[in-house]
Amino acid sequence: YWSHLSNVQSWWNFRHLSNIQLFHYSDMLADTEREVRRIAAFLEIDVPEQAWDGIIKAISFKEMKRQGELYAPGGGQFWKGGAETFMHKGTNNRWRDVLSDDELALYDAACSRALTPDCREWLENGGTV
Repeated sequence: YWSHLSNVQSWWNFRHLSNIQLFHYSDMLADTEREVRRIAAFLEIDVPEQAWDGIIKAISFKEMKRQGELYAPGGGQFWKGGAETFMHKGTNNRWRDVLSDDELALYDAACSRALTPDCREWLENGGTV
């Protein structure tokens, strides 16, 4: 897990460069259209205004869950319960309710070793970078 945190930190360190843009899942949930428009702008994709409603509907969690086999890695075969399990609820921070106090302490220690405080804050909560 520590190596994954170090990877996030390495991207965080270069977030100021014009060819790097970070996006967070919780921000996508909070305002999908805003974030997808931000992605399109970053990639310099000109999307016709009349296409936005269809795009936002197509990438909604509800629609993606309905077609989970298309979106889950390996069609969901790696998870007990398949794509339904992979796509579960579409919420963030569910892991906090699953881990024990000892596991949470290990997570905290790994974060302290691998992440700067501002990177950790963004990784756990999202927000404008």
